[in-house]
Amino acid sequence: MLRSSQKVKLTWGSKWNLCPISQVTHTNLSDVVTASGDTTDLARNLNTYINDKIPPGVTICVLITLSIIAFVMILIGTFHIPYCRVQPMIPIWLIVAGMLFITTATLRIFRLIPAPSQGSQTLSLDLCCRLSEALCFIANVVWLTLGCIWVYGSKPYVHFEEHMFEEHYCDYVLYWVAFWTCTIYLICICILIVLLIVVMAAVSAKESGRIEQDNR
Repeated sequence: MLRSSQKVKLTWGSKWNLCPISQVTHTNLSDVVTASGDTTDLARNLNTYINDKIPPGVTICVLITLSIIAFVMILIGTFHIPYCRVQPMIPIWLIVAGMLFITTATLRIFRLIPAPSQGSQTLSLDLCCRLSEALCFIANVVWLTLGCIWVYGSKPYVHFEEHMFEEHYCDYVLYWVAFWTCTIYLICICILIVLLIVVMAAVSAKESGRIEQDNR
């Protein structure tokens, strides 16, 4: 029996669904935790909740906007390749980071755009997109780690004087764009980790309460 705050809706042939399915829609985040029996249910219900609350059009617009910013990062890195002798990999890092983000955003946008299901071809395409997204995620994490080493490691030595061919010189705009890109990435990751810990703690508390009730 479903809670009063939940409703059942029938989805016919959405982008990657090949047959009608029964899907529970949660009205608030607490219902997601309450209705989740284990970690797998939590991940599935949380994904459903986010997709239900945030329209695909909004997500696509945000991803396009961020992709434009990533393209600007590529331009900044490209035009300043010779101008960071303190760490020549900083402009390269900006270029690759921008390309990785645009690739990841493009894959996500492609999966958000509705398309008629076409049997096994659709399933194969979905699997390919998911695998590509996973590889891009790993590449982003590895590249961010290297970027933090290069950018933060250069901070004690970098200077922005006009003598651009000195050993510790780096262009002002280039360095600080790379610095704040790394910092914003890390802040977003920390926020996601904190939210995940809170949700997992709520699920653990719920499971503990259920075990205590069963033992009585």
